[in-house]
Amino acid sequence: MDVGINLDRRYLAAIALILLVAFAGGIKYQSYNESRRQEEQLLLEELNLPKSALEEQEEEEESLIQVYVCGEVKYPGIYQLKPGGRVHQVIDMAVALEEAELSFIMKKLCKCNTIFIF
Repeated sequence: MDVGINLDRRYLAAIALILLVAFAGGIKYQSYNESRRQEEQLLLEELNLPKSALEEQEEEEESLIQVYVCGEVKYPGIYQLKPGGRVHQVIDMAVALEEAELSFIMKKLCKCNTIFIF
């Protein structure tokens, strides 16, 4: 019985050691990846290379204004415009119905807007 307990303890110790080594290796790998990423970023900044198309698209999407249009329009929903866009641009995309009253709409859009068309 004593031999079986010692054998079990050896297996547990071996498993614990393997897990410890794997954990330490994972931490070291993460540190290596982070330093490599920082080196690449510095190199790109030094070379002054243009941004990738994906980075440019992400920046553009972040700067877009979202506008929710509902009411007397054919296609209600959320529309995106560049900053400084005008309400009439969004209404043109949503296609205002003939009976819609549009004479009072003349404002500039900001970050998040809801436009009700009566």
